[in-house]
Amino acid sequence: MKKCILSVLAVLLFLGSAPVFACEEGRELQRGQVRSVFRKEAARQADVFLKNWKTIRSNRIDTDPTVEYCMVDLDHNGRLEILARPESNRDRTPCCWEINETRTGITKQNKKWVRKHMDKQILPWMIPHPETAAGPWTGNNENLKNMLLDSYAIYAGRKDAFG
Repeated sequence: MKKCILSVLAVLLFLGSAPVFACEEGRELQRGQVRSVFRKEAARQADVFLKNWKTIRSNRIDTDPTVEYCMVDLDHNGRLEILARPESNRDRTPCCWEINETRTGITKQNKKWVRKHMDKQILPWMIPHPETAAGPWTGNNENLKNMLLDSYAIYAGRKDAFG
């Protein structure tokens, strides 16, 4: 009888903690929080962005020496987006690329989609040093990748600041 009661209690304890297992690192989502992807998946998606950096960097923002970026999941589908905008024109709708469904490339989102999904969100913009932004061309992706991951970690509520 004791074994049966203990077994039932163990099952109830496990089932009671099931929502904790649904979210990364045992954090339950509170109302208004962002559903985040796991760190390893964010790192994989950051690598896809870096492989496509020439496309991201060269879309009418290349003439501005200082470009702001952030890595987020605006539509909360698990496929991250990278936003880019010239620092000199922050009022302009940023360019946005989302990881494609196969998670091997990127797809450009139109401005209407971006405005719809950006509405009322606080975005963690960062400005990489020009040498860091050139990392994908010089073979030194590590600093830029870490900055993108920091941007996403701030967006997802895992960090308070860059660094």
